[in-house]
Amino acid sequence: MASGGLWLWWLMLFGAVLAAASGGGEQSPRAPAAPALFVFGDSLIDSGNNNNLASLAKANYFPYGIDFTAGPTGRFSNGYTIVDELGTYVRACVLFGFFFPSEVREHFSSGLES
Repeated sequence: MASGGLWLWWLMLFGAVLAAASGGGEQSPRAPAAPALFVFGDSLIDSGNNNNLASLAKANYFPYGIDFTAGPTGRFSNGYTIVDELGTYVRACVLFGFFFPSEVREHFSSGLES
């Protein structure tokens, strides 16, 4: 019985030390895990923007892009792709396709989707 009580005491001590070591307070912002994210792939990761092409197929109206706060972006999805989620995870910016206007594409240092 004594060893059971000792085991419980050590378990509670370990839990208290672990809780104290985890912080729990406000954390300072960390630097991005990746300086840039360049993605090459198929339609599962393509943002699909063709707003600057002469095409009848457009996705720049509701309900497309409902996950973006600025509204529709021309992506044939709800806004985010798995690559955007990956970029958020590594603290990079949302990637833009290479058909975006030049004022957006000037941010090549943070990444690009093609």
